[in-house]
Amino acid sequence: MPTMAGGYTANAKPVTPEIADLVAKHRQDAETKLGETFDVFEAVEYTQQVVAGMNYKVKVKIRKDDSFIEVDIFQSLPCNGGDTKLKKATKLN
Repeated sequence: MPTMAGGYTANAKPVTPEIADLVAKHRQDAETKLGETFDVFEAVEYTQQVVAGMNYKVKVKIRKDDSFIEVDIFQSLPCNGGDTKLKKATKLN
């Protein structure tokens, strides 16, 4: 089992339906941050970090030719509304 030592999980995990939905909500935000429109937007794998909420780093396929980005999404605790926010989007190749 992956361990967390004050950071993100050690190994990337396959995307769950919940993570896929979370990432899909932020497609337009990622396109705006990177200044382009993506052909596809398919979450591939992710890691997570427990904070005062949850941080997710998700590898996302954006082109049919296997181009990827990484998105960082924060989800606040349910007692704080459970809202999500795209913190960062970075091209990987």
